[in-house]
Amino acid sequence: MRDQTISDFLERLAGRVPAPGGGASAALHAAQAATPPSRCATRVRPTCPP
Repeated sequence: MRDQTISDFLERLAGRVPAPGGGASAALHAAQAATPPSRCATRVRPTCPP
C-alpha cells in the first residue's frame, strides 16, 4: 500500500474488497491535511499564516 499512487489507492477503495477500509482512507486524508501546516512550520517566513 505504501508504494501505490493515490489513484491506485482510490480505485481499490472503491472496489468490492475488504481492505483498504475507512481507517486507511482517514489516514490518507489526515496526512494530506497535515502537510501544508507542516511545510509552513518548517519555514520561518513572515508570509506564513499563524
